[in-house]
Amino acid sequence: MLTLVLGTDWVANTRQVLQMVGEDVALEDVLRQVLEESGQLREDMLDAFGIERAWLDRFPRELSGGELQRFCVARALMSGADFLICDEISTMLDVITQAQIWEVVLAEAARRDMGLIAVTHNRHLADRICTRGLDLRSLGASEGL
Repeated sequence: MLTLVLGTDWVANTRQVLQMVGEDVALEDVLRQVLEESGQLREDMLDAFGIERAWLDRFPRELSGGELQRFCVARALMSGADFLICDEISTMLDVITQAQIWEVVLAEAARRDMGLIAVTHNRHLADRICTRGLDLRSLGASEGL
């Protein structure tokens, strides 16, 4: 996960502008509470991500990794943020689930004229989802990044 270290005033003032996908979900919170804390609970977003309503009253440990990742991405999109940083949001998912998640993210970003930064090691995925790209290796960055 990408970590931004900035002054607390900046962070407090930009919380609704910038949202990280993949932020930790507290294990003691039921998922409905987690989604409601991010902003408006949108039924259309739950449907788009295939989030079943029964999952809302479960704890994060009761879902699979793919189901939980859908919650994390939905939470970020429902926050009302103007920019979304997607740092390897679909790396651990099968290709069908990856495609479903990215389809929703890209459609929502286009609908809201939202800024989107995708961080990935998957060149094929980057070619499919990005309008512009930057390969860190071209800047002299080491292969270990």
